[in-house]
Amino acid sequence: MNETNSNLGNKTIALVGSNSIHTIRYLLAIAPYFKQIIFITNAPWQDSKHNANNIVTYTLSFKLLNIPIRRQIADILRKHQIQLVHIQQANSYAYHTLKAIKSHKLQCKTILTTWGSDILILPHKNIWFKHLVQFNLNYADIITSDSLYMSGQIRNLAPCAKQLHTINFGIQNYPDSVDMT
Repeated sequence: MNETNSNLGNKTIALVGSNSIHTIRYLLAIAPYFKQIIFITNAPWQDSKHNANNIVTYTLSFKLLNIPIRRQIADILRKHQIQLVHIQQANSYAYHTLKAIKSHKLQCKTILTTWGSDILILPHKNIWFKHLVQFNLNYADIITSDSLYMSGQIRNLAPCAKQLHTINFGIQNYPDSVDMT
């Protein structure tokens, strides 16, 4: 761990998202940088290969109509004195988590990492899903997107969103001069 990340080693954060390979890979990538990660997800997860013993997992049902989940999320965040919540996906995971933070007046900062389907498909299914995604985008403190096109769509959906960062994973800068011949 380098000096710029050394202060993170004493922090506990919450990661909220589906128990998918993408979320698990992210979870394992950040695990060495935090004292503890509270992983709130939809299905049981156990790590037998990676020795990540600083991850505490809570399994909850993120179905849209599961209103009691909001109190459960708030209780977990309070119990672990969470100050930073990173939410993967701008769907029911974000909706319930942001509603929990807002309705229980928690002082957590939130990062919302949008997935392509959250922005490019879900809002076009029906007006209710569009409002759900807009709520998520408007109430997250920071939003991340992995393409300029998707960032543009986020701005169309939520022009007043607080902070939007486009992070192009796997895209490298071209050299100063490129010989195209």
